[in-house]
Amino acid sequence: MGYMSLLKKLLPIVLLIFLTQRAVTAEAGLPSVVVLSDHIANVVVVDLSKGLFSLLEHKDGELSLVKTVATSIGKQGYDKFYEGDKKTPIGIYKITGYKPDDTIAAKYGVGAFPLDYPNTWDQKRSRTGSGIWIHGMYKNMTSRPKRDSDGCVVLNNDDLHSIFDQLLDKNTPVILAENAPLDTLINNDINDGFMDVFDGWVSTWESRDVEKYLDFYAADFDNEGKNFSQWAAHKRRVNKKKTFIDIDAKKLSVFDYPNEENLRLVEFYQDYKSNNYNGAAWKRQFWRQQDGNWQIVYEDTYW
Repeated sequence: MGYMSLLKKLLPIVLLIFLTQRAVTAEAGLPSVVVLSDHIANVVVVDLSKGLFSLLEHKDGELSLVKTVATSIGKQGYDKFYEGDKKTPIGIYKITGYKPDDTIAAKYGVGAFPLDYPNTWDQKRSRTGSGIWIHGMYKNMTSRPKRDSDGCVVLNNDDLHSIFDQLLDKNTPVILAENAPLDTLINNDINDGFMDVFDGWVSTWESRDVEKYLDFYAADFDNEGKNFSQWAAHKRRVNKKKTFIDIDAKKLSVFDYPNEENLRLVEFYQDYKSNNYNGAAWKRQFWRQQDGNWQIVYEDTYW
């Protein structure tokens, strides 16, 4: 077979490999819902590059699109880094409250829903700023330019008013992503072994094998001010006094974090029992996959 003839046969294969590699690269950092707890009835997804705000309903274990509307974001775009940069953050956020129209300036329209930016992951990356809200606009306006806020997510008043009930539910996660294709997020069927790793973390903790338990934590791990060495010393000290540990991880949700390759946000309600301490609280973890292994890089507890 001549060289040119061989090249013609191989070219389609080479092209397919090239396109496949490009597709894999393009998918990195896209948000997705790996597991969603039954207590979460709705999810908000904002595609920052397209200026689209979507509300998804979670029912019977499935996500379905309720509506997609136009939104206005920061004048300087997205991926907020510091106070005053006029950018909208990228991440997964919680709604912390509601500000009715008679308590805020007229430019915020029919109401505002503050987000918890900077969240714990933002703080770990030294992101600063505050006052990131989902809010309306002047009551004589029906739209604003795609990039026109100081970092907030802005909807017209009718659109915002139509989803008040869903935003008043503080269990509704708000995903702000550079790109957020809804077909990938809604129809995701992830079976990559992560849940086996998570279950292994729980069972190892219950086994009181503290050294094996610590293998689940990355060298750069931190926990509300404790680095890995301090965390390890704390766990070794505490576990010496345990005769049994029982962990029940309820209301578990797992998300692929937007614009972060191989990073997952895990949240669950932890019911902890042992011979000398019982307690229940919400736990938040960030897991990172490196060299094929999932490890915890951040963990905290909140009430």
